[in-house]
Amino acid sequence: MSEPRSFDDEDEEPFVKPAFEYIRVRVNETFNRELPGPAMKAAEDIWKNWDGIRDAVADGDVLLIADPFFHSVRYPSLSNFHMYRGAGVILLGTGAVTAVVGAALASLFGPVLWQGALICLAIGAGAFFWGRYVQERDTRAYRKRMVERVAWHQEDGGIVDLCVEYLSGSIGFEGPHGRTFWPQLASNALTGKTRIADGRDLRNVSK
Repeated sequence: MSEPRSFDDEDEEPFVKPAFEYIRVRVNETFNRELPGPAMKAAEDIWKNWDGIRDAVADGDVLLIADPFFHSVRYPSLSNFHMYRGAGVILLGTGAVTAVVGAALASLFGPVLWQGALICLAIGAGAFFWGRYVQERDTRAYRKRMVERVAWHQEDGGIVDLCVEYLSGSIGFEGPHGRTFWPQLASNALTGKTRIADGRDLRNVSK
């Protein structure tokens, strides 16, 4: 696996940020529709602040925060945790009901229902916690891939990928000023402001 290229590598030609029209077209193609004005304002905000966002993410000053439910909808390969956690919840519920019935009908069935309840509870708990592990594992892999796209693959679409993931709600930013998710502007993670994509301040909207 090749080493990532340094931004200061004198042998490499400096990255020239493409015009925003290119970003707009690529983002609309990805969503397969013309996005409304506020979404384009958010994409333009990422474009305008690309150098600062890229450097902050690469240096770890701003962390990419993945929403596991949003990105599992966009990427079916990252949705396996739903199956395990769903099975765990069903088995835990079955075990609880069986335990209640077993307690009420202990004279008829003896310990059989209790044993079945314990088995369901044990397997259900195992499936639930395994699903949580799978969720965290897939989230880490997704976040690592996005950091690489932002930091080292700007020439072949990293900025477009970040716009798409941010606008879809799959990813946000966590910096010294807190967390920033759509519909806020991504640059809020750098500035500490609370602007949303339609130009208003989030603090005024929440009142």
